[in-house]
Amino acid sequence: MAGPPVDPQLRADILHLFDVNHLQQKSIEGSRMVLDSLRPMLLKSLPDTPSRDKIIDAYVEKLLDLFKSDAYIERVLAVYAKYFSDDDVKGLTQFYETPAGQHYNQFTSQLLADLNHIGQQLALENVQDILKQLCTEYPELEGPGGPCPNAEPPKKSLLLTPNPPPAPDATHGPLRADDALLIGRWRSGSRSVFFLTA
Repeated sequence: MAGPPVDPQLRADILHLFDVNHLQQKSIEGSRMVLDSLRPMLLKSLPDTPSRDKIIDAYVEKLLDLFKSDAYIERVLAVYAKYFSDDDVKGLTQFYETPAGQHYNQFTSQLLADLNHIGQQLALENVQDILKQLCTEYPELEGPGGPCPNAEPPKKSLLLTPNPPPAPDATHGPLRADDALLIGRWRSGSRSVFFLTA
C-alpha cells in the first residue's frame, strides 16, 4: 500500500542524502554480515548435496540484489520522509559530508554488528537470572509445559497401613529431628492415620 506522496524537494534531498551516505552499499554490507552469520543455519536447512554451498551463495546474492532495486530505495525514502523534515535531511547530509561523518559512515556496518553482538552476549549472560526472577514473580509460569521448572519436586503422601511408623511416646522414646520431618499424624476417633512425605 503506497503512502502519502512525498514533497518533491524533500524527495530530492533524501535521494541526495542516500548518495552521500552510500545507503545501498551500506545496506548490502550490513545484510551480508547478517546472512554470513546465518550461514550455518542455512547449511543445516538444505540437503547435503555437492551444490549446497553454491545454492546458498546464489540465495544470498539474490537477496542482496533486492537492495539494488528501485523498490527498496522508494520504501526507505518513504520511511525517511515519515520521520525527518527537509531541514533534518539537509543537516544529516551536511554531517555525512564532513570527515567525521564519512568516518562514521565507513564503520557503520561494523559498528552495528558489534553492538548487536554485545546485546546478544549480554542477553545470554543474564537470561537465566532473568527467568528465575520472572518465575518468582509469576508463579503461573511454573509447572509442566512452562518455562519454569518447579523449585522442588511435588511431595507425595503415602498412607501407611497396617504397620505405621511408631508415634512418639514413652515406649519408643522421643521423636528424632529427622523423623519429625517425615512423619505426620492425624487422629480420627480411635484410628490413627500416618503419612510419610517423600
